[in-house]
Amino acid sequence: MFILAGLAKLLDPEMSKAMLLEGGLTPTWFFHPATIVFEIALGLAVAVGGRIPPPACVLLVVFTAVVNVIYHPFWQFEGLMLRLETSLFFKNAAVA
Repeated sequence: MFILAGLAKLLDPEMSKAMLLEGGLTPTWFFHPATIVFEIALGLAVAVGGRIPPPACVLLVVFTAVVNVIYHPFWQFEGLMLRLETSLFFKNAAVA
């Protein structure tokens, strides 16, 4: 999940930067590459398995929780979008 998200940001930087701006995360010159490196590096650490240092695990949990609140505020929606955002929010919460 983290690796694919990082690669998507790498392959479509304009979309990624627009999402960062939508979430209020500026400056994009910092957050864009930092997010790519963070997601791919820690995603690979999880995928490879073995013992992941507790600080890395804590970073992933905090990152996922912050992203969840910023980008999946289900409480602001109605109808089909409410169902979609609620599903994404709780999927991410389960991952965290």
